[in-house]
Amino acid sequence: MTPNVGCEIVVGQRGSLDLSLSGHYRPYGVDSKMFLVQPGYRYWFSGRPMTREFVGVTMMAADYDVTMKHQVYEGYAASCGLVGGYAFSLARNWRLELCGGFAVLYFNQKQYYRDDNYDDYF
Repeated sequence: MTPNVGCEIVVGQRGSLDLSLSGHYRPYGVDSKMFLVQPGYRYWFSGRPMTREFVGVTMMAADYDVTMKHQVYEGYAASCGLVGGYAFSLARNWRLELCGGFAVLYFNQKQYYRDDNYDDYF
């Protein structure tokens, strides 16, 4: 339910920068809004960026406000982590990428019932 767009550019013989943006506002009538930005840097071992093995550093920042049934989840999150993977070249401008990683996530969230008048108290 959340569209995203991303771009990766080569910044040297073995490096690339990646930027992904995601977000939605009331998808399919659901009371939800979210925005996420995720930049990252990758080091490619093959000597040719965007081909074969890589390791990298990635970060993420998100802001969200979601209502599910009568519960409201409102807050923001930030993370930083390491990623590694492999990219298969399928054609000149197409590739398939498999990756995984570990990250540390910090979030600050308010959780309350929709009809509680939460803002009147804080």
